[in-house]
Amino acid sequence: MIGWPTTGRYRAWLTACFVLSAAGHPGMAGQTSADNIEAEVEAILAISADPAYGAYLGGECATCHRASGAAPGIPQIAGLPRDHFVLALVEYRAGLRDNDVMRTTAARLKDDEIAALAAHFAAAD
Repeated sequence: MIGWPTTGRYRAWLTACFVLSAAGHPGMAGQTSADNIEAEVEAILAISADPAYGAYLGGECATCHRASGAAPGIPQIAGLPRDHFVLALVEYRAGLRDNDVMRTTAARLKDDEIAALAAHFAAAD
């Protein structure tokens, strides 16, 4: 199990985000939970990722995030720890984070692609 920041509060926050998100989407309730997110993150982190494949995929990310990370309102992802990177993409993919561009981008990523991107960006300076 990876170290979640203040696990009890984090799970409560994540569950609240899901409930609020699901409220506007009929049929979505019950499909995602904090436990499911945690399990999904753990499964992706267990994948033997290829950073070179992540570099190939990451070209699209650099359009907004830039190699230097210097973009107003857009976070730096170079050097981001793997677990934080994976968690963010899984939450975007699940619709738990609010950014239409990132939700669309993350929705089309497979687990091995997320793992490769995380390996690449974690190693980047």
